[in-house]
Amino acid sequence: MTDIKMKCLQVGYLPTNCYILVGKESREALVVDPGTKVGEANRVIHAIDELGANVKFIVNTHGHPDHTSGNRAIKEHTGAKILIHANDAPLLIEPWRGAEESEAFIKPHRCPVCGREEIVKLDVDADKVRTISGCGVVILEAELSPPADRTLRDKDWIKFGGIELEVLHTPGHTRGGISLYYEKEHLVFSGDTLLEGSWGRIDLAGSSEEEMINSLRRLGKLPGQTVVYPGHGRQTTINKEKKVNPYM
Repeated sequence: MTDIKMKCLQVGYLPTNCYILVGKESREALVVDPGTKVGEANRVIHAIDELGANVKFIVNTHGHPDHTSGNRAIKEHTGAKILIHANDAPLLIEPWRGAEESEAFIKPHRCPVCGREEIVKLDVDADKVRTISGCGVVILEAELSPPADRTLRDKDWIKFGGIELEVLHTPGHTRGGISLYYEKEHLVFSGDTLLEGSWGRIDLAGSSEEEMINSLRRLGKLPGQTVVYPGHGRQTTINKEKKVNPYM
């Protein structure tokens, strides 16, 4: 990359790829998906300070707390505006919204700790949300985000430091999932839509297999050399995914 300096941190319980993008000349920056554990946001803040970055925006590719939990701490440190698609904006302050309708919280799943088939439970207090296995182990604990400063729509542009990212609405994992495309250098931040060899879960509230398939088809039309930076796991390319990803 020539215009952007990028740092990726794996954060949170799952873990999530948090990207810090900095314009090389202006030092203006954008943070994508700071889904930190409770108390872990200082890792991201330290990286921002080391880069000498002036963070203008925090962009969430969707509203799940493993992508939004660091919003509050980073906003308080930098003054950055929080951006998310309009459909997922309510999840910033109520990330459990619709969970009671979600297959993931209705059907038993194998507990990653004890191995038994159990129902995952939600625990919510004033500023945190937790998912807890049937045997009582916390699977995820996240801090609630402030509300969005700006909501996004398909084909919007996010501009910082001379860089322009196009917002692609790529629902399926959630109703408001987005990808961020930088055409000049052929790269895309795909959130939990396209993962290396896979796709994001479609058994959660607001998920849709049909929408996910359509979103993957849309990403598949990007130039083959486009580098994909996903919400979890390793980077890949559109060409590679079209060859090996069964969901493409």
